[in-house]
Amino acid sequence: MEIFEIAFIVLAALLVLAALGKLKIPTPSSSAGYRLNGPLFSPAERSFLGVLIQAVPDENLVLGKVRVADVITPEKGLSRPKW
Repeated sequence: MEIFEIAFIVLAALLVLAALGKLKIPTPSSSAGYRLNGPLFSPAERSFLGVLIQAVPDENLVLGKVRVADVITPEKGLSRPKW
């Protein structure tokens, strides 16, 4: 495997662990102006993702589309330029 493929697999594994809540991600301080959102996938979405991963051929990779807004949210009262 090429180094790019290995790095991609490791990143995908970390994202799946984070989605499952198995990976502890440090919470940013409140002075940062952002708060960490909950899990990326609901239990139903996570279940569907697992079934979908099993259904596609091994040479394919299934990833969830994640926006920054799915991971962090600006604190209330934060001005637009500070977002």
